[in-house]
Amino acid sequence: MAENIFIFNPLTALFLAGVATQLFVLVSDNDIRNNLQLDGLSLNKIDSVKRMHRWQMLFSKLCLDILQQHSLQDEATLFQGLSNLNPFEVHISMLISHSKAIKFFSNRTNIGPNTSNNIKKWFELMDSLGASRLGQHFGNKLTALTNTLKDYSTGMSTCTNVMQKEYPHFSPGALFIRCAYVMHLHKHQFNHDQMDIWESCNASFMSSFLNLSDYFDDPVECSADHFATCFPYIHHLPCKQLYKVWNSSSQASGRVPVHHIFFQIVMCIYGNALSFNNSISHQLLHHEKDHEQILLFRRIFRHFYGTIDEDMGKIMNCEKQRRHQIKKKNGPQCENTFNYTKKSRQVINPNWSCPFLFPSKYFDNTGQTYSFAC
Repeated sequence: MAENIFIFNPLTALFLAGVATQLFVLVSDNDIRNNLQLDGLSLNKIDSVKRMHRWQMLFSKLCLDILQQHSLQDEATLFQGLSNLNPFEVHISMLISHSKAIKFFSNRTNIGPNTSNNIKKWFELMDSLGASRLGQHFGNKLTALTNTLKDYSTGMSTCTNVMQKEYPHFSPGALFIRCAYVMHLHKHQFNHDQMDIWESCNASFMSSFLNLSDYFDDPVECSADHFATCFPYIHHLPCKQLYKVWNSSSQASGRVPVHHIFFQIVMCIYGNALSFNNSISHQLLHHEKDHEQILLFRRIFRHFYGTIDEDMGKIMNCEKQRRHQIKKKNGPQCENTFNYTKKSRQVINPNWSCPFLFPSKYFDNTGQTYSFAC
């Protein structure tokens, strides 16, 4: 059903929370990470990297568990029983399918001006793919997407004798992030070499449309309630609340409390969802659908947080035991030191497990710079 792409989707909201969580940690940790010396890493830093990697893996597993229940039109069929897929072909097919659904529904529904503006932004985002590294890998199918974009307003309902419908939960940025995360959840079904290239190209495009460089230009502590740079759906990351969880002092001396940061961001999304829904309470039909989905999101999140919190307890216990062993072996003064050996390099993934979200330059410790086509 094409309307589902405009209704609040719990899984899309969780994907947004996952991206925002990692982005905040990456921004907060940026200065510390770039100043690290490989022969003098603190155990706190190593623990934080391991926490982020384990959190991402668990988060992806939990999302995969509920993907089928909350998949959009044609989304699930792209992956059924297939392997060694070309990620660029699958990605562009997904974008075409969503674009066709948006065009189909908007041409048959008396869409309100705010939703129409967001639809326009989606097609502008699709159009911008042509000049990107990502779009260059889409081949002939990019033409099929371009044809879908042309004259998308043709045939759009112009009826004014019925109430126009607004869909405040439709976010073009959130939908694109959803597509990328769905790809990531099926990464083992793709050709490995092609997937590496897709991750790099997608991260480059994400960096552009999320304006990531603006986040890294912000001061470590923000006096405002939020970062100046917009974030899809929730408009801004609530930095004031997030810094209460992990401020500059704790970033330098403690391990990242990723589960608490995730909780703060999800609660921000949940609060915005309720506010957006209240703004259309007089349009009962799709308001009720959205309200049901928002309540379902709350139940799903409670399960997510309980599982993540339990896993964090296990991680903290392992950290405590490791510190005890170091202290026992080397003395109290060595409790928070770590020798960055060749073996430990292999254990720690400096990019966590999210190279499809952020360009490698944001993880680089050497000062080397990277250039991207978009």
